[in-house]
Amino acid sequence: TSFFNTVEDIDKLKDAILQLAVQGKLTKQWRLDNPDVESSSVQVKEMKKEKDRLIKEKNIRKDRPLVGTPEELTMELPAMWIKCRLEDLMSITGGVTKGKKSKGEMFQVPYLRVANVQRGYLNLNVMKEIFISDSDYRKYQLKNNDLLMIEGGDPDKVGRCAMWKNEIKGCIYQNHVFRVRPYLENTVSNHYMMEYINSPISRNYFENCAKRTTNLASINKTQMRGTPILLPPLAEQKAISKVVQKLKNFCDHIKSAVENRNSLSNDFLRSTIREVMAQTQS
Repeated sequence: TSFFNTVEDIDKLKDAILQLAVQGKLTKQWRLDNPDVESSSVQVKEMKKEKDRLIKEKNIRKDRPLVGTPEELTMELPAMWIKCRLEDLMSITGGVTKGKKSKGEMFQVPYLRVANVQRGYLNLNVMKEIFISDSDYRKYQLKNNDLLMIEGGDPDKVGRCAMWKNEIKGCIYQNHVFRVRPYLENTVSNHYMMEYINSPISRNYFENCAKRTTNLASINKTQMRGTPILLPPLAEQKAISKVVQKLKNFCDHIKSAVENRNSLSNDFLRSTIREVMAQTQS
């Protein structure tokens, strides 16, 4: 029998890869080869200074302190990693409310909806437009590499995250989508943070704290702020992102093979998965 029978099996493999990656289990050799990296605690201290400055200058709002403490991650961390919260690293800003009335001239621009923000990618096939004031247009602008998270939907899709790459000029985002942006550039890897937010560790956190109604679930900004993060040094964040992307590409190759199984042998599928697993050990 083959290793994979459906494309869902490949998605499970991707989840396993992310789970290993954000615990540092795919970069053991990298750490041996790079023993002198600076602890990620230094990054967090720099972020805190910048966050305090942004609050003082009223560039971002000061949020109320988190009430209570979300369940802590209990896994042992590699050297130079620390545990922190999403709010320690990045600001989280909700989008524009549809139908909002504003004084002055209004003009029409494209905006991102929940349906556009998928897990790890943006689906921009269907874009809608919204009338907005100049001040709100400037407030809800997106920058290259901004992360976008959603607050609600199917229980297993809550909190999904994608990265903005300036695909559409002048695009903003609606209030059920949140913009997630580092306080200080080049201090945390947005690619790593996207992978972490989409990993089973974060998805489990979102599912546990989500408010549920019939067939739907939602989280709020406070719960997003409290997302527990396992943070490696910046250089290792970048190394992890490279490994994950390489393995995801392998997974996509396997998925194509599964979808075209009639023209491929089980030996081919086995050889491909062995190559994937070899990558996880290197």
